[in-house]
Amino acid sequence: MLAGWLRDGVLTLDEGLCWPGTDGATYQTGAFGGEPGQPGDPVVLVTTMTTRELVAGFGTEAAAAGWLGDRYRRARHGKPLADPAVEHLPRVTLEEHLLAWLLHHPGKLDEVAAALPGPVWTTDCRHEIYAALRTAARCNGQAGYTEVSAELDRRILRAPGWAATQVGWPSGSWAQQYLQRLAATRSNDTSARAAIRALAVEAKDTIAPAHARPVSRQASQRAPAPGRGGPLAPQRDQARREAIAHLEQMGQPLARPDSLGARLRIQQPRM
Repeated sequence: MLAGWLRDGVLTLDEGLCWPGTDGATYQTGAFGGEPGQPGDPVVLVTTMTTRELVAGFGTEAAAAGWLGDRYRRARHGKPLADPAVEHLPRVTLEEHLLAWLLHHPGKLDEVAAALPGPVWTTDCRHEIYAALRTAARCNGQAGYTEVSAELDRRILRAPGWAATQVGWPSGSWAQQYLQRLAATRSNDTSARAAIRALAVEAKDTIAPAHARPVSRQASQRAPAPGRGGPLAPQRDQARREAIAHLEQMGQPLARPDSLGARLRIQQPRM
């Protein structure tokens, strides 16, 4: 959908204004649906390691810029994370509501893990903070910010080179700053439960094998995407199906599901 909107000019993004956020995602401002000669509605495109989400519904450009400014990396230690001024909260905010709540209620970790059977966190920083919280809570059921921060420090030492700019290697300054802001963000039971329900719906769709998802007739008749069509397309599709079937038969390769090796395991091949 995003590619189609960009191609047709329905969505325009501000060139050169693509900024790293405090959570490791990338944020870019733009406009959506403007008539010729008229400005469109202000939007923010959020790009994470797994998703691209268009945050819309801002009443003014100032509202969009204000939320973007709150998420920009800077010395804002301990400042709570702000929600965007939109009716439907984006996934990034839902994840933060849940993670901030868990930091203050570590005893709910198992309950949340059971309610969310699939991948949850869309940035490395949130994944690492959640993993640090789980480890700290196993050692101390009342683990708080100090214990989670110490465990996060240990995990950041094993961060791969490509993640250096995301976590603030070698000291993990960006990840620690984000943890501080999450710990300062107050999320009540109502917002956390709402986030769990919304994320559970997406998780079920994410973990479904690609070849098992229904394909509409309209989608099946679309032209192949650039670079993916041509005479080799059937072979690629067959190889992809075989690879997915093989991966589905594999067990968990490591005992710790939140370890770096388990997280980097390919869940579905991209061909």
